[in-house]
Amino acid sequence: MLHTTGPKNGYKISVMKYLLSEGALLLLCALLLSGCGRDESGEGLLASQEEEPKFSVHNNIVILPDLSNRTDQTLYPRNVTDEEIIGMVVDMFPDMTRYYHRRRSQRDKLTLQPINYNDVPNYTELEDALTFDLGVFENQGERASYLFDRSDNNLSADIKKFKGTVPTFYKGTENGYASDLYGFFRNRMKNQPLFQLTQARNNEAIVDDQRKVLILLTDGYMDLATDGPKSCPDKQCRRLTQHVLKDFRRDCKCSQNPDSAAEFFASSGYGIPPVDPANLEGVEVLMLEVYDRSKTTSGRKTVYPTDFDVLELFWTDFFKKSGAKRFHMVETAVSEAAIRTEIQNFLAEDKYVAATPLLSAAE
Repeated sequence: MLHTTGPKNGYKISVMKYLLSEGALLLLCALLLSGCGRDESGEGLLASQEEEPKFSVHNNIVILPDLSNRTDQTLYPRNVTDEEIIGMVVDMFPDMTRYYHRRRSQRDKLTLQPINYNDVPNYTELEDALTFDLGVFENQGERASYLFDRSDNNLSADIKKFKGTVPTFYKGTENGYASDLYGFFRNRMKNQPLFQLTQARNNEAIVDDQRKVLILLTDGYMDLATDGPKSCPDKQCRRLTQHVLKDFRRDCKCSQNPDSAAEFFASSGYGIPPVDPANLEGVEVLMLEVYDRSKTTSGRKTVYPTDFDVLELFWTDFFKKSGAKRFHMVETAVSEAAIRTEIQNFLAEDKYVAATPLLSAAE
C-alpha cells in the first residue's frame, strides 16, 4: 500500500507516474506500429497494414518486331514507325506498375527483342538498355527510389536510354532472317521461354503470377522474295504468302460479305499448322501494323476478301489452336493517336481482370 504523506512518498509517487506515463506511451507506439506500415511506394505511413494477396499479378511485356523489308518506308509507307510505337509502350510502363491494386513488390518487366538473334548481332550489348525489370531489386526501398527517381539509377533515365537505343537495334537488319515467325513460335518459344519473372515468389504467403503480353510488329505475311506458287502445295503451311492468299480466294469464291469468307475458312482445311500449346499458354498477342497489300495507297480495296481479312482468319485460327489466351490484330494505323488507343485498350487493367481464356480451340 502506498502512503501519500511526506516528501519521500511524494517522490516515489512522482517517479511511478513518470514510469507509467512512459510505459503507456511505449505501449501506444507499439500498438500503432503493429497496425501501421510504410506506404508501399515509400511515401509516408498507411492507416493500416493489409495482408498481401495470395496471388500477385505482374505485367511481363515483350515487344517483338519483324525486321524484314517491312521496315522499308519506300516499299511499305506507314504513318507511324516502329520506333514511335515502341516509344508509346515504353511511356505506358510507369502507369502499369500500379495495375491490379499494387503499390509494392512489383516484378513488372518490359523488353524489346528480335525474332531471330541473327537479325541484331550485337543484341547482347543492347539488351540491358532495352529492358525494364522491377524484379531485380532486393527490397521495396530500392524499387521505390528507382520508380520515383530518388536515385541516380532511376526509371526516367532508363526510359530515355531505352528510346535512345531503339535506333541502334534497327541498324543493319537486312539479313533476311526476320520472316520466320513460325519458327519463332514453334522453336524459340519452346527452347528459350520469353516470359520469366525475376525473383518470383512462390511460397505459402504469396505467389507471383504474370500477365504475359506479346506485342508483335509485323505486316502479317510470312514470305520470302524466293517464294513461288508451289512454295506451299498444302493448305496447311508455315508460309503465309501472296500465293496462299490467292489460292484461298480462288477456292472460296467469296462474296463481299465478310461472313462468307469466315464460313468457308472454317471447313476449308486452310491454315497455319498450330504449335505446341505449351509454347503460347496464357499469352496475350497484340499484332500491330498489318500492311494490306491488296489495297491501293489511297485505301481502295482491289479484291474480296482483302488481304487483311484473310490474314486475320489465318492468324486467329493459328493462335486459337496454339493455346494463346487473347489475340487482336490491327491494320496499319492512320495516326499515332489511333495506334496509341489500340495499345492502351489492349493493355488495360480490366482486360486482364476479366480474362478467362478468350481463345479456345473448342469455340
